[in-house]
Amino acid sequence: IPAYQDYSQRAMTTEVMTPAAPARLAIAEFYASQGRLPNAEEAAGYSQAFEQGPVLRIDYDARLLRLVLELSPEAGLGDGAILELVPVLQDGMIIRWRCASPNLDESQLPGSCG
Repeated sequence: IPAYQDYSQRAMTTEVMTPAAPARLAIAEFYASQGRLPNAEEAAGYSQAFEQGPVLRIDYDARLLRLVLELSPEAGLGDGAILELVPVLQDGMIIRWRCASPNLDESQLPGSCG
């Protein structure tokens, strides 16, 4: 049963990646064309708030160079859960996004992070 619970939780947290897709793509395109990640002014358009769903808010933290997702209780990870998407850079491209969190256990992070 614990393995199934872990699988269920990872499946739920994978859903939080969908709303972040447009911001991830925009940042990747910016990096590919400019050769650097956006600063705070350039990234202002990447912020979004949602009225429903597993994500409450997405912001780009230009100081830490990552997308920060504030998750709703609907994500099943409790109140105040935060997921950070950190771009992994190689050869002038973002090759993947690594997940981190200041308040989630590694086992709770989406399986699509790597």
